[in-house]
Amino acid sequence: MPKHTIDDLIALIPPPAAQPATIDWGPTERRLGFRLPTDYKALADTYGPGVFCDDFLVWTGLPWPDAPVEEAGRRAVAELEPLLEDLSIVTWAHDDGTDTAVDLVGGSFFGWGRSTDGDSGYWHRTGDDPDEWPALITDGVMVCDYHSGGLVSYLYDFWTGGFPNRQVFAGREAPERLTFEQVAVGS
Repeated sequence: MPKHTIDDLIALIPPPAAQPATIDWGPTERRLGFRLPTDYKALADTYGPGVFCDDFLVWTGLPWPDAPVEEAGRRAVAELEPLLEDLSIVTWAHDDGTDTAVDLVGGSFFGWGRSTDGDSGYWHRTGDDPDEWPALITDGVMVCDYHSGGLVSYLYDFWTGGFPNRQVFAGREAPERLTFEQVAVGS
């Protein structure tokens, strides 16, 4: 599947008129001990903290809403642990239309956000190049979407129907109007 870019997402969901605060990614990445995906940094730099379509919250390098990405991402990984204990009940729905058993060989996870329903999003850190990390979205029980194109591609495909076999929010239709609501840090 082709990867969608931040420009594709901007054309679909316009960013806020107010320029978000500038994020210095160097200190964040040093604290994490790894680089973050380019599409994620572009998304955070373009949109800032807030909520997509009253549903998806993507953590940024800023402290709103729960914590900066490094703290919230680590907390999300701890929440994922129970799901990983019994992989026999978990299936990954891939963006290419296939469903497979979970394969954790050669990778770890780090959280990037969550939905207003409590579903969590992760990067599957499958190698040294963060721009190749798939996005994993789970309801925390047994349903997982796995998008090889990464975070921005998942968001784009989620709202345009480009991920037809998705399991998380399987019955949910895209809203009539796709929006982003920016939230000021400290509010």
